[in-house]
Amino acid sequence: MPIVVFGASGNIGSNIRKEALSRGHRVTAVTHSADLEPAEHLTALKADIADPEEVARIVVDHDAVISAYSPGLRRHSAEDAAVLIEKAHASLFEGVKRAGVRRILIVGGLGAFRQVPASTSSTAISTPRTTGPHAAQPRNPAQPQARRARP
Repeated sequence: MPIVVFGASGNIGSNIRKEALSRGHRVTAVTHSADLEPAEHLTALKADIADPEEVARIVVDHDAVISAYSPGLRRHSAEDAAVLIEKAHASLFEGVKRAGVRRILIVGGLGAFRQVPASTSSTAISTPRTTGPHAAQPRNPAQPQARRARP
């Protein structure tokens, strides 16, 4: 499956990139500035996730997009990072929509600190900011939902 990984050089993104490659996927790894070691089935690009036109050009003809983007908490405060992440993901959603890609996954550590209450009937598991047009919507009880196994 051809997939794009944004933030492919970071802690989470590099592990996703390596795992996808080990499973035989064709991976387009996108970073802001880092060079990646060449690998079979890997295309490495430097790009700006905050540019929806650039995102659309990159993700076209891919089956899925994964964002592990982080501006880095060593360079930015948590508040500034949250604003940058929100801007980047708004651009990502717009670019993915323009390109017609139907699968997108956002992962990262920042959202793990704020849980969506179980009583909300939301499809979001956790997120730092669940506002705006990309916020999780209440699920339709008539539609089947994927469930995570609980330990």
